[in-house]
Formats: sequence, structure tokens, C-alpha cells
Amino acid sequence: MNRELGISEKIVWLLSEAGCNNFVIVSKINGFISETVLHQALVLLQKKHPILNVKIELGGTTPLFVSNGTPHIPLRVINLTSADDWIEQANSEMNLPFCCEQGPLVRLVWLKSSQENFILVTFHHVIGDAIAGTYFLRDLLYISNHLMTEGTVTSQIPLPQRPPSEELIPTNLQGIKGAFNALGGGLRQGLMFTKQPKKIPPDQDVPPKEVQTRVIHRRLSPEITQLMVERSRKERTSVHGLICAIILKAIARKLQGKNHESVNLGCFSTVNLRNLLTPNIGEEIGLYASGISTFHQVCIDTPVWDLAREVKTDLSRLLEKGEAFATLMLQKNLLRQRLTPLQIAQQANRFFLSATCVTNLGVVNIPQNYGALELEELHFCVAGNAFPGGGIGIAATTFNGQATLNFLFGKPLMTPENAVVIVHDTLDLLSQAIGTDKITGE
Repeated sequence: MNRELGISEKIVWLLSEAGCNNFVIVSKINGFISETVLHQALVLLQKKHPILNVKIELGGTTPLFVSNGTPHIPLRVINLTSADDWIEQANSEMNLPFCCEQGPLVRLVWLKSSQENFILVTFHHVIGDAIAGTYFLRDLLYISNHLMTEGTVTSQIPLPQRPPSEELIPTNLQGIKGAFNALGGGLRQGLMFTKQPKKIPPDQDVPPKEVQTRVIHRRLSPEITQLMVERSRKERTSVHGLICAIILKAIARKLQGKNHESVNLGCFSTVNLRNLLTPNIGEEIGLYASGISTFHQVCIDTPVWDLAREVKTDLSRLLEKGEAFATLMLQKNLLRQRLTPLQIAQQANRFFLSATCVTNLGVVNIPQNYGALELEELHFCVAGNAFPGGGIGIAATTFNGQATLNFLFGKPLMTPENAVVIVHDTLDLLSQAIGTDKITGE
């Protein structure tokens, strides 16, 4: 591969130069794994997905993806001593920068025991998104099983090299219509700016380089997960709408205390572009995600389900208007200003008006069993250290019938104590909404 970074890729790369922008796929795997086999599987996987075999070089002033001379994907092995060891490692991996000039832009940590294992796959966000990370893990387990049982894998045909996502925007959303969508998105953001949406003030304001993202992990029971699905369907909304509603209300509590006045809050929802591009991308690794912010008047007395329906309705309307692609065009305008990474981060913080971000993979549709290997748990964490603002977000996943809510906050922008209060409030609001006992998670 030898091509320029696309619009979103450049933005992500520049932000990562200001503060770490990694995500980590966390998996719990039962069964015996061979270290030799894992290394072999990683080599084959790197051959299958071209983007796994790149580094970033500067061609003049333009960053390029280059494959020539990229090393193999590194694997670090650690003995597993506790089921919670993954949390310490995920916190470290999220905040550990990649050497982009050397590559590759993905690495693995294996927390190893005789039968129970945790594999953490860390991506630089410039080459992938969380959905891509689940495909990586699926392919890794599939190849590993075949190598252990058959000694070889013959079906790993290299996938095509893809252009950046802006070159795959459907024709009907390009040209004049695309320009109007971008203009409309910019005007909507400008209108929201005049309404002064609130964000959680930082407990301590520091540069992006000093921010460290931390995870507070909550894994919900199958019963609670099913209740969320059933009640959301009955209330004519979605689980994503519900998750956005409860975190927005918890933040409103934080900002308003006992004051019942409403506050204008934004919620940034990530959007999977794979099925919206031409051609559809399918199950490939790369950065094929965008996002849409919705804004809501929230107070302590706002009914959760009313808010959840409003989130769902607004997202559906904005998606239909092509706002996910308008975000790309707005990013293009930002790049024209030729700002430094720190200036890009400052601009992002100024115009990123949302108080929280919810990135929800929904039900992850990859197999649970791979021969002698069983994928028991799957979820993810993501760092956005170049978005200083003192906020807290959620990375949500449902796999094997259980939902995981990984709450993410940046130290010292938010203290762990304040983050825990918001987590507890969010789960209390969830238990009230679905009519169950207090939820603590695992």
C-alpha cells in the first residue's frame, strides 16, 4: 500500500500527535493457545488485510500509508494472575503511543494462563474502528484454530486495498448535495453553539499530552440485557437511544444538582459507514466510521424513555439527510487551515459541543466457538485524549447475550471519584427505566 491518508484518517492522525487516540479490543478466551501459532496467525492476518501492514511517512507535508519495510505485528505475553488484570493493561495500552513512522499500527497483549486467557488488540485509530477490531479478533481465532488442528491455512486471500472513505461516498451525496449537507451540518453546529450547550467542566485543565483515559467496566447480566432490549422495543426506541438517555440524564444531575431547570446537552453517537459506502465495505479492516451529535434539553425530571425516543428520532433523521458524510466535509474544511496537532485539538474541543460520546457496536455478530477455542467475552475501550473537556463516555457492546458498558474518562480532567458517581447514577437510571433492582454490573 502506498497512498495518502484520507480526510478522517488525517484528522485522527493529527489528533493522535496531540494526545493518544487508540482503541483496545478486549477478549476473554477459553482453551489452549500456542504462542508459536499466534505469531504465525498474525503474519497471515497481516497479509490478508493490507492496512495492518502500514506505517506513516511524510511525503513532503502529506502523510502517506506505506507498506514497504513494516515489521510484523508485535505480541507481548504476560502471565495472568487475576481476572481483572486486563483493566490495568487496557488502561496502559489505550494511552501508549504508537511509533507511526515504524509501524505497524496494531499490537497485541496476551494475558496467559493454562485455560483462561485475555487477548487485548490495540489499534491506532487511524487504521481502524472498533468494528474492524472485532473482525481482526475473529480472523485471528479462526486462523489460529486451523493452524493448531490442520497445521496450515490455505484460504487467506489478500483483500483489496481500499481508498479512503470520502472516495466511496454514494454519488447522490456528492457534488452540490454533498456541499449543501456539509453547509447544513455546519449551520446546525453554529446554531447549537449560540444555545451554549453545556459540558462537564474539567476538574483539572491540562494539555492533551497529559491526559490519561481510564475505564470503569460494567458487564450486565443476560437478564438485564434482555430487559433492556425488550423494554426499548416496547417503548418504540432502541438500546442505543436508551444508553444515550441515561448518560445524558446522569450528566444533567452532575451539572444541575437539585436545580430542576433544563440544560442543553449534546450526545455524540458514532456511525458505521460500511453499508453506506459505494461499494459496501463489508467485513474489512479500516477506518469506516463517522459520528453525529444530537442536542437535547435535559433536566432531572425528564422521562428517560421520552429522551431515548428523541435521540433515536433525531439520529434517524440526520442519517437520512446524510449528516454522517457532512462530518467528513467539515473535517476537510478544518484541514485547509493547516493547523498544528495541538491547534487541531483545541479547535476540536471548541467545536465539539457534546457532553458525552456513546459508541455502541450493538450485537457483535461473530462466532463464539473456534474449534477448541471459545470466545467468552468481547468488548472494547477507546481513548480520545486530544478531546480535552472533562467529559465521560460509554463504549457499549453486546456479545454472547450480555451487554458491556465501558465508561471512559480522562484523568486528571475528571477525578475517578467523580467518574464513579456518574457511573452509579447512570446505572441507577437504567434500573429505574427497565423496572429492575439496583444494577451494579461486574
